[in-house]
Amino acid sequence: MKWKLFRITIGITVIIFILCYPLLGTSAFLSDAEHAVNSTSIGYNDTSIKEEFPSPDPIEPEKESIITKKVSITNQNSVNCFIRVSIDYSDADIGNQCKLNNLDTTNWIFIPKEENPKLGGFYYYTKAVNPGESTTTLFDSVTISSSADYQYHESGDSFQIIVYEESIQEKEGLSYEQVWDRFIQT
Repeated sequence: MKWKLFRITIGITVIIFILCYPLLGTSAFLSDAEHAVNSTSIGYNDTSIKEEFPSPDPIEPEKESIITKKVSITNQNSVNCFIRVSIDYSDADIGNQCKLNNLDTTNWIFIPKEENPKLGGFYYYTKAVNPGESTTTLFDSVTISSSADYQYHESGDSFQIIVYEESIQEKEGLSYEQVWDRFIQT
């Protein structure tokens, strides 16, 4: 009887082992894990306005004045960038009496707001600027008309010529206009 009970116990153990053996492999398969650490750096654009703007002489009433102001943009980081610049004035009245001199119309394109409400109001540098390089000079001076309102002269106040720039990473095969158009939301 002991022998019969032993054979039945061995038989049941073998059957359980045969039935459970595939589950052990599946369990190991499902719980297997590996990982790898991959390092990369993300390129970003970092640009800055470079301008030569010596302290101007005081503006004389009813006399045309030319103020030296050379403006270019430098790409300070690791990716090629497209650049755009807007020029504004702290006072619209005096701004209407100012003219930018020696504009570089070969490398820079101005898009009026009336022509393109989405992209308008900016000067666009038509080439991508490589890391560590600068754009050409957008303009080199500003002329203030002799017919300008000289409230600033009488009050001793000053006004500002504001240069604002933006940059976007170059996308291979797309022009500056296509890249900016895709980026700017309407």
